Amino acid sequence: MIEEFLRAAAGLKSVPRQGWIDKAGIGRPESVADHSFAVAAAAMAVGDAFGMDSARMVKMALLHDLAESATGDVTPDAMDRGEKAALEDAAMRRVLGTLPEPPRAAYLRLWEEYSAGRSAEASAVRQLDKLEMGAQAAAYSRRYPGADFAPFEESARRGIADPRLARILDGLRALEEREPAGGGDPDPAAVVAGREPAGGGDLVQAQKQVIAILFEVVRRLQRNNDLDEEYLQMAASGGAAANEGRLDEILAQRKENAAAAAGLLSRLEQ
Repeated sequence: MIEEFLRAAAGLKSVPRQGWIDKAGIGRPESVADHSFAVAAAAMAVGDAFGMDSARMVKMALLHDLAESATGDVTPDAMDRGEKAALEDAAMRRVLGTLPEPPRAAYLRLWEEYSAGRSAEASAVRQLDKLEMGAQAAAYSRRYPGADFAPFEESARRGIADPRLARILDGLRALEEREPAGGGDPDPAAVVAGREPAGGGDLVQAQKQVIAILFEVVRRLQRNNDLDEEYLQMAASGGAAANEGRLDEILAQRKENAAAAAGLLSRLEQ
């Protein structure tokens, strides 16, 4: 059903980009939907500018992280690369399997093309994925001058082979450097960690931001409770063996939620 596919796509709006939380300590980072939109916009502009099939590129960009609506944003450090790829591929096939035919098979071919990087368009979108991360790191480094974004910038550099795209990333960084430091709403975790002021020295505002962190912790723990309930229902019905893939997803999501909650709580202790 198209409705199920659309629901999965919309779910990306509530999936945070986990790397910013784990490695930079940002409590309220961009969502996977934010990132995917930026990659799609880049695919449209770069594809047209470079004389490539931009329509295919935009579709790949919109699909490239769709599996994370089911798996969450599993970082490379959280799981073996091969296991992560298998987990995301299985999740993507389930999401696309909800679509009618057409366009199910066409989207699956685009996903496989992107995953393998076997066309010029797929290679470009994979590099744009890295470019967007590097651009976001530059934006965050201005807002959170005390955090270390070098690992993100280095990863972006390693992932970009096309010198034209490398120059675009340099240009985006230059634009960010012209902007004054700070800006935007204070991030609760950054306030607690002492990297960002609460705003106007207002203790009440700082307390509100700490409460926001606690709400996020509760949300993560509640999500794990829901996953536990799903596991118990599968076990009670005798379906655990037949749903081994889903069990792996549950374990991965529980690990991710527990790590995020622990990371946020550690900020409160500093």
